[in-house]
Amino acid sequence: MGTDILTNLAEVLTSKHDKTVPIYLNTTVPLLDFMDKGTILGKTVAFEGEDYFYIPAQVQLPEGLAWGGENVQLPTALQADYGEFRLSWKKMHGVVEFSEEIIDLTKGAYALVNGFKQNTTGLLKAARLNLEAALHGDGSGILATAVSYSGQVVTVNTTKYLRPGMVLDGYDASDNHDADGIVVTAINSSTTFTCTGTVTSVDSATKFYNEGSHDGTNERGATSGLDDIVRDTGTFQNVDRATYTWAQAHETDGSTPGTAQALTENRMNGVIDDIYKGSYGDTPDLIYTSIGVRNAYKNLLRDLQQPIETLPKKTGFPGGLKYVYDGKEIPIYASTKAAANTMFFLSKAHLLKYFGKMGWNTTDGFLKWKTNYLAFYAVWRGWFQHGTDWPEANGRLNDITEA
Repeated sequence: MGTDILTNLAEVLTSKHDKTVPIYLNTTVPLLDFMDKGTILGKTVAFEGEDYFYIPAQVQLPEGLAWGGENVQLPTALQADYGEFRLSWKKMHGVVEFSEEIIDLTKGAYALVNGFKQNTTGLLKAARLNLEAALHGDGSGILATAVSYSGQVVTVNTTKYLRPGMVLDGYDASDNHDADGIVVTAINSSTTFTCTGTVTSVDSATKFYNEGSHDGTNERGATSGLDDIVRDTGTFQNVDRATYTWAQAHETDGSTPGTAQALTENRMNGVIDDIYKGSYGDTPDLIYTSIGVRNAYKNLLRDLQQPIETLPKKTGFPGGLKYVYDGKEIPIYASTKAAANTMFFLSKAHLLKYFGKMGWNTTDGFLKWKTNYLAFYAVWRGWFQHGTDWPEANGRLNDITEA
């Protein structure tokens, strides 16, 4: 492997990452279903015991072209340039158990199977929701940030990624363990939840994670998400965007960054124009946004006295409002999980999901006895990551006033 991040395709392909493919976790999450599976020359990257894998990122096309004529020398061949991203696998694991009482209550010849299925189905659904939360994040695994707490009621910036029954750890900026294994018992509002367990000194610096996802000195983190992938600053998957501009997505703020302003066609077209130029003629396939921004777009159409049209759902694409750029119809898909005041302009071919082996651990048997209990348990695990092989094919518009 070359010492410089900027390399060529041949060097990238010599890395140990061409692996066979297991099945990806089936999802009912439209954005995850929209994403392509990351491949290198037709081979999908998969986990086989390695911590990292490498993928190429397009930097420039092979520009060995010129206008010629009879008996004119051929132009100089120029190979395509590629950058190199180093992605780390992120492991998600979980455990389910069921007792003699569950078996007794289900009864019948398939009591053991039915009891197990009842629990495993729920765990896999929770895994999909965790993956969805990670896809919207910045790779840190943070689910919510505290504002304050009173007794067992905690006020946070958002509860959109929390569910009753989730077990959380809370750490402040100095990695003090402010909340240890608290259990969410109720989601009271979009910004408050009730919990059981020990909450010590939660303040505005306290971040909440899935239990065990952060231990104070080792932030294990989650997969990269849109807030990490579609950015033009910071370090992304071992590449400093300030040094290597090819790793920058097209990010546009409002006239006063951090202050929301009205959505306009010019603002939307400006991001797509940048993507078109930066990715050599590509345009986004999906605009992904919050419900409030989707409503703002509908109001914009009314103000412009334009019809409000929708595009039907089709394979790989969710249905949504229609936006037209240079004759191309682009669906606008809105979700309660999406970042507020933001539009993401996404390329299906260049927003990628990577996946490793997953399923139930069978090292010492599929079902295991829980020591000293009349109960069984099983362990599920999988390896995941999200990324892009052409950052400039994606973009975002920030600071949009919601409606």
